[in-house]
Amino acid sequence: MSHHFSKVVLYCLAAGLFICFIGRPVSAAAAETNISAILKGMENNDAKLRMETAWKLSKISRDEQLVNDRDKALAGLKHLLNDPEKSVRYDVAYYLALTKPPHKEAIPILIEALKEGGPNASTAIWALQYFGPEAESAV
Repeated sequence: MSHHFSKVVLYCLAAGLFICFIGRPVSAAAAETNISAILKGMENNDAKLRMETAWKLSKISRDEQLVNDRDKALAGLKHLLNDPEKSVRYDVAYYLALTKPPHKEAIPILIEALKEGGPNASTAIWALQYFGPEAESAV
């Protein structure tokens, strides 16, 4: 049984590694051709699709291999900070907190989420830690 268990663990690990690389662009050139299509998602009327767009832009903005697209992705995220839907704004602010360096434009939105309370507040507290002393106005 122990031998069978180790085989199962090995297969699960292999499957996990495979799944990790499925969504990764083959090359920076392949990703560059998609950035325009991803940015168009910001114009969608569906807030869930705009949130998905923000997540994709966040991944690009933090990928060291996609230097040419990172600025475009960050500009898109900053644009989405003004989204009419607060759930989109809160997600975007969180994503901007994860960038290096974290983008200060996110702080007012995170403070808004903090004041609202609920699950958004706990996420905002977690995200504000990335700003250090710059986020003192939140507390």
